[in-house]
Order: sequence, then structure tokens, then C-alpha cells
Amino acid sequence: MLARPFLGSVTALCVVGTLAGLAGLTMGGSGCSDDMEVTSPPDGGDLPDAGEGGGPSGPVITVTTLAPASTTAPPPKASATWAAYRLDEGAWLPLAAASTGTYTFPVAAARWAVALVCASEDNTLTTVHVHRRTSATTSFEVALDAQCTTPTPPDEFALMGKLTGVPATTQWLDFGYARDSRGVTLPVNAGVAAYEEVGIESGTWDLAFGLRDDPGQALTRVVIRRGEAVAADRTIDVDVAGPLSFVPSSRALLLRGVLAGDNVSPKIYYAAGGPFGIDVGPQDVPQAPPDPALRYSTIPEASQVAGDRYRGVLVAEKDRRTDGRTIMFDLHSALDLDLTFLPDAPPPAVTVVAMAPQLRFETKFPVLANAVRHEVLAETSTNRRTVHAWHATYDAASLAGATEVVDTMPELASLPGWNTAWNLVPGVTATVRATGYETPGPLSDGTMQRSVAKGVFVAP
Repeated sequence: MLARPFLGSVTALCVVGTLAGLAGLTMGGSGCSDDMEVTSPPDGGDLPDAGEGGGPSGPVITVTTLAPASTTAPPPKASATWAAYRLDEGAWLPLAAASTGTYTFPVAAARWAVALVCASEDNTLTTVHVHRRTSATTSFEVALDAQCTTPTPPDEFALMGKLTGVPATTQWLDFGYARDSRGVTLPVNAGVAAYEEVGIESGTWDLAFGLRDDPGQALTRVVIRRGEAVAADRTIDVDVAGPLSFVPSSRALLLRGVLAGDNVSPKIYYAAGGPFGIDVGPQDVPQAPPDPALRYSTIPEASQVAGDRYRGVLVAEKDRRTDGRTIMFDLHSALDLDLTFLPDAPPPAVTVVAMAPQLRFETKFPVLANAVRHEVLAETSTNRRTVHAWHATYDAASLAGATEVVDTMPELASLPGWNTAWNLVPGVTATVRATGYETPGPLSDGTMQRSVAKGVFVAP
């Protein structure tokens, strides 16, 4: 086995923990699991009795699995492709859903673990999620990967029309709504510009249109059209100098802890009704000074509604493939931001513990101070469309004051119903990334959470 450290960060965003207001926010990408803990341990009330209806008798662990969330609405329940559970260091046992998206098993142990498989129909995309907790957590919710739920593709339509009152200096249009954020070059002729936005999902949305003189400069004008119903292709003309338009102001964004050679990607979205919206974040980040002093565009109070949020995803990385340091925040009222990235982490130590009946790794890395959760993600890919992953999570209680996380992938291949197509692929270089997530903390009227990840390549 050969292991060498690699530097970088996942470009995709995964929402983690119980970060208020960011639950359900995911931006897809390989190597980024949508699986997330969305509820905290219960408050110590009475444990449910699942003795009725064919469930186990006595106190139980209840695991609820949900479809991936794409708006702020509660996501529906969805079942995993396959599941198993374990109590303390006992044997793994297959676990059938008691009902759609609901799994229960007895809590007669100090610790428990649940394995949930999400696999596409052809098994080209598979993830085995292993969540380890203590008996203090009796109710647990996770969002599954998209391939586990095979949702019906949403209806999509096109928005088109004319922008009028466009300043002659404008060269760029930003568009955002709850499901997406995008930008495009905008040719302007005598204050008029045609636009077309395709792939807009059906629904009623707040639509934001923003102008820039240059893709790397700040927004100069913004229009937010509230409550626009999209059920077919629509023509919507927008007067960017009319009563709905405004000139954004800006606030400071100081990023500390940037390391030499880091690429800094500070994305901030002004979101209404979902995880995305118009991009208000800094468009150009200079390489120097090490701690960049930036600004982000802000929306006037008169143009805001109560549910609007600034959602920030700030990443410092040297390689986008695997690891890096991230700050996520969510707030309603803009303010000057002075944020510090966590220190860089050492690479995890990864060894191969078995090649058959399935390839398994043991991963060791230091516990992050003030962490709410630690994760390990191992992936093998034979091409861009075939990715097999194993994803493990540990909450703070499950580590019980340990200074090191020791994650050993469980042997599940001997269990009934297991499919060998879910195994990591032997003979293929794997990436293994270890991540620590700090406990979320307050940020003005919102919440902030920092994380740090480091990975290695492993050639079994």
C-alpha cells in the first residue's frame, strides 16, 4: 500500500451538522456526500415504544432517512437501497425499513452504528454511509444521496425577455433563484439587452437580476421579482432602472488565516426560498496580501423580506480535488465580516486492512478541537461516471474525549442482500479524506460553521 498526501478542497458544498438556516444546502459534485445529520440528540424525554406494529419492543433507535433537500421546504422521507446496524462491538445485522424512510432497532447498548447504502440502478454511483453514535442519540435524521431516491426529473422551462434601462457600461448579467445561480455575458444596445434563462424548474420563485460592468466587478443594479409563477416558458421584461430596481451597497469581508499558495473562493448568495440566489460575493480575490480585504454586495432593507438570507461558502484550498478549509455562514442582515479559516490539518494515516471480500481501509487523524462531527470519505473511480464511495461520521459523544479518530471500515460483504458492486474497487487509486466540523456558533442574526479537511491518495 502506498499513501501520499494531497492538497486541495472539494469544490462542492455539503451542508453539515445542525447549522441553522443551511440545512439542505448542497451543491453537487463528486466526492461530496449529500448525507447529513439534520437533527440533534433528543432532549432526554421518554423513548418511543416500537413494540406495536411489528417493530422491536422496548426502547429503540429511530433513524429517519430523507430525500435530498433543494429548497427550504421539509424534504420527504425516502428509504436507502440497503441498510444494516450494529450495537457496541457486536455483529452487523441487516436492517429493513419499518416504513418508508424509517428504521428502528433496540437501544440495548452504549454505542450503535447504522450503515445505509445509496446506489443508482446500474450501481455506477454508490455510497455506503456508516454513522456511529452513542445511545444518547435515540432519534437521528440523515439526507440520502440523489441516486438513492431516483426522483422524477422536475419540469423545466425558459425565461426570456428584454432588460431595459441598462447602463452602457454593463457587460454581465447575474441571475439567481432558489435552485440556481448563474451569470452570462450581456450585449447591450442603446440601453436594451435580450436575455434567456433556460432550465428553470416549475414553481413560484423570487427571481433576481443583477448587472455588472465586468464579471470581476461588483453588482451595479439589481431587480428582485417576487412570487413569479413558472409553469411554462415565460416572457418577463425587466426595467433595471424602474421602481423595483436598486443600486446595491456593500459591506467589508476580511478573511484571515489564508496560507501561501491558497486559492480563495468566497461565494456569497442572496437567497430567497432556497439554498441559491443571486451571487453577491466578491468576484475577484487578489493573491496578496495573505489576508484579503474584500467587499460583498448587500441588499437594501426596503427590498428584503423576512425569509431572505445571505448564505456564504468561503473556501481556501490549494487543490480543488479533495481537501481544504471552509467557512459557511447564514444570516439575514448584512454586516461587516471578519472571518478566520481554521489552521491546516495534517494528512490522515491510511492503511489497508483487507482486500477481500471487500477492500477496507483504516484511517487515523487527530480530533479537531471544539468539533461537533468528524467524517471520513473514501472513493474509487474507474471513470467519470463510475464512483464508489464509503462515508463514515462520528459525533463528538461517540469519540468520548479521544484525541484521535480511528475509523475502520466495517466488513459488510457477508451480510444478506449485500451487492459486491458497492465495494471500493481494488487496484484503483483511492482518495481518502478526513474532515472535522466545528460546533456551529452565532454570527449576528445567523450561524457560522468552520471545517478543515485533508486527504491522501492510496494505491492498494
